[in-house]
Amino acid sequence: MKTAIDRLREYRARQDTKPQDMPLPGHLRSGEGSLERRFGPRAAELYPHLGKTVQTPEGGGRLWQVFTVRVGVVLEASPERVTFFGPDEIRPCDDPDGARTGRPVG
Repeated sequence: MKTAIDRLREYRARQDTKPQDMPLPGHLRSGEGSLERRFGPRAAELYPHLGKTVQTPEGGGRLWQVFTVRVGVVLEASPERVTFFGPDEIRPCDDPDGARTGRPVG
């Protein structure tokens, strides 16, 4: 039977484990196509652009949400609401800082 001291030692040993030493869940593992397999190729491409400037068929805006079948953008023309588009309708802008000006990439 384990004593309280043994349990305390085990707890402290677990706390000393660094995050890089711990295995990631399957959907977070880096690897070829892990995001693509879960969310689809186009949606996976848009995730790094969350909060940055994108171009839509209705003009520029900030990428707000990304789902497999729809993407939410806060348009500059109507900043009080989120407008939804298909993932294929969104073009990230090439400004590395996500500034409001920029040319669509791709």
